[in-house]
Amino acid sequence: GAMAGGIVTYELGGRQYLAFAAGNISRNAVGDLGLPSVVIMTLDGKPAAGTEAARPAGAAGAANIEAGRRLFGQVCAACHGPDGNLIADKRMANLASRLDLAATVRYIKDPKAPMPKMYPDLLTEQNVRDVAAFVHEELN
Repeated sequence: GAMAGGIVTYELGGRQYLAFAAGNISRNAVGDLGLPSVVIMTLDGKPAAGTEAARPAGAAGAANIEAGRRLFGQVCAACHGPDGNLIADKRMANLASRLDLAATVRYIKDPKAPMPKMYPDLLTEQNVRDVAAFVHEELN
């Protein structure tokens, strides 16, 4: 995502590092989005060892409602509200009457504007399944 804050520089073990915040999921965001993160780089422009985010490989497993709840709070609630009902014509209180779980997964993967597309660059298959299950199970 876009750089979202100031730069901090520090030295550790004779090597200089830069750290900055990146990403923005605000509904008021203009331009690049991205999951909020802290990026740490050396002056040669490469990520510092051990700081790259690990992405689960392979197919997604069973949906995890708790993981979906956390992800919804971190990524979705800024626009949709904590209860999923902030956007009048996209209220999640009656989502199950409009879309089944598979259709919800498809929509999250390929949404209509103004909802930002976050899959597969920012959200994994597992993330999508988790948040879709949370929305269907807990917000309906």
